[in-house]
Amino acid sequence: MLLAQADQICRNAGVPGIPVRTGPNRQARLGELALGKEGREVTALRALRWRELDGAVAVFAAALPHLEAFVHSRGRARRERLDYDGFLTRWQGRAAALGLDLCSRFGFAY
Repeated sequence: MLLAQADQICRNAGVPGIPVRTGPNRQARLGELALGKEGREVTALRALRWRELDGAVAVFAAALPHLEAFVHSRGRARRERLDYDGFLTRWQGRAAALGLDLCSRFGFAY
Protein backbone atom coordinates (compact mmCIF):
# COMPACT_ATOMS: atom_id res chain seq x y z
CA MET A 1 0.00 0.00 0.00
CA LEU A 2 2.72 2.52 0.97
CA LEU A 3 4.80 1.49 -2.03
CA ALA A 4 1.96 2.27 -4.42
CA GLN A 5 1.23 5.59 -2.69
CA ALA A 6 4.87 6.65 -2.84
CA ASP A 7 5.14 5.72 -6.52
CA GLN A 8 1.98 7.73 -7.25
CA ILE A 9 3.43 10.76 -5.44
CA CYS A 10 6.55 10.49 -7.58
CA ARG A 11 4.52 10.08 -10.77
CA ASN A 12 2.53 13.21 -10.00
CA ALA A 13 5.66 15.21 -9.16
CA GLY A 14 7.70 14.23 -12.22
CA VAL A 15 9.54 17.23 -13.61
CA PRO A 16 11.41 17.71 -16.87
CA GLY A 17 15.16 17.48 -16.69
CA ILE A 18 17.30 20.60 -16.60
CA PRO A 19 19.25 20.51 -19.87
CA VAL A 20 22.96 21.15 -19.66
CA ARG A 21 23.28 22.58 -23.17
CA THR A 22 21.07 25.61 -22.75
CA GLY A 23 21.49 29.08 -21.34
CA PRO A 24 21.75 29.71 -17.59
CA ASN A 25 18.45 31.64 -17.43
CA ARG A 26 16.54 28.73 -18.95
CA GLN A 27 18.29 26.30 -16.62
CA ALA A 28 17.36 28.49 -13.66
CA ARG A 29 13.71 28.68 -14.74
CA LEU A 30 13.46 24.92 -15.16
CA GLY A 31 15.24 24.52 -11.82
CA GLU A 32 12.68 26.82 -10.23
CA LEU A 33 9.83 24.66 -11.52
CA ALA A 34 11.59 21.53 -10.27
CA LEU A 35 12.21 23.10 -6.85
CA GLY A 36 8.51 23.76 -6.30
CA LYS A 37 7.41 20.30 -7.38
CA GLU A 38 10.19 18.47 -5.57
CA GLY A 39 9.53 20.39 -2.36
CA ARG A 40 5.90 19.27 -2.47
CA GLU A 41 7.03 15.73 -3.32
CA VAL A 42 9.29 15.56 -0.25
CA THR A 43 6.46 16.84 1.95
CA ALA A 44 4.03 14.25 0.55
CA LEU A 45 6.52 11.40 0.90
CA ARG A 46 7.23 12.36 4.52
CA ALA A 47 3.49 12.41 5.22
CA LEU A 48 3.34 8.70 4.40
CA ARG A 49 5.22 8.04 7.66
CA TRP A 50 6.97 5.05 6.10
CA ARG A 51 9.97 4.47 8.34
CA GLU A 52 12.01 2.59 5.73
CA LEU A 53 11.59 5.52 3.33
CA ASP A 54 12.64 8.22 5.80
CA GLY A 55 16.38 7.93 5.13
CA ALA A 56 15.88 8.09 1.37
CA VAL A 57 13.60 11.11 1.66
CA ALA A 58 16.18 12.81 3.89
CA VAL A 59 18.72 12.47 1.06
CA PHE A 60 16.18 13.88 -1.40
CA ALA A 61 15.41 16.78 0.96
CA ALA A 62 19.15 17.50 1.29
CA ALA A 63 19.29 18.05 -2.47
CA LEU A 64 16.78 20.90 -2.42
CA PRO A 65 18.97 23.62 -0.84
CA HIS A 66 21.51 23.00 -3.61
CA LEU A 67 18.82 23.34 -6.25
CA GLU A 68 17.60 26.52 -4.58
CA ALA A 69 21.12 27.99 -4.60
CA PHE A 70 21.44 27.07 -8.28
CA VAL A 71 18.14 28.81 -9.05
CA HIS A 72 19.09 31.93 -7.08
CA SER A 73 22.37 32.14 -8.98
CA ARG A 74 20.30 32.21 -12.19
CA GLY A 75 21.91 28.97 -13.30
CA ARG A 76 25.50 30.02 -12.78
CA ALA A 77 26.41 28.08 -9.61
CA ARG A 78 27.78 24.99 -11.29
CA ARG A 79 28.99 23.43 -8.02
CA GLU A 80 25.47 23.63 -6.56
CA ARG A 81 24.11 21.92 -9.65
CA LEU A 82 26.65 19.12 -9.31
CA ASP A 83 25.88 18.70 -5.59
CA TYR A 84 22.15 18.60 -6.36
CA ASP A 85 22.73 15.95 -9.03
CA GLY A 86 24.81 13.90 -6.59
CA PHE A 87 22.07 13.89 -3.97
CA LEU A 88 19.50 12.93 -6.60
CA THR A 89 21.62 9.99 -7.69
CA ARG A 90 21.75 8.81 -4.07
CA TRP A 91 17.97 9.30 -3.74
CA GLN A 92 17.40 7.27 -6.91
CA GLY A 93 19.48 4.40 -5.57
CA ARG A 94 17.72 4.35 -2.23
CA ALA A 95 14.28 4.61 -3.83
CA ALA A 96 15.12 1.77 -6.20
CA ALA A 97 16.32 -0.38 -3.29
CA LEU A 98 12.88 0.03 -1.71
CA GLY A 99 11.17 -0.96 -4.97
CA LEU A 100 10.03 2.54 -5.87
CA ASP A 101 10.35 2.28 -9.63
CA LEU A 102 8.75 5.62 -10.46
CA CYS A 103 10.64 7.49 -7.75
CA SER A 104 13.91 6.19 -9.10
CA ARG A 105 13.22 7.16 -12.72
CA PHE A 106 10.97 10.21 -13.14
CA GLY A 107 12.39 13.69 -13.42
CA PHE A 108 16.03 12.80 -13.16
CA ALA A 109 17.20 13.02 -16.76
CA TYR A 110 19.65 15.84 -16.20
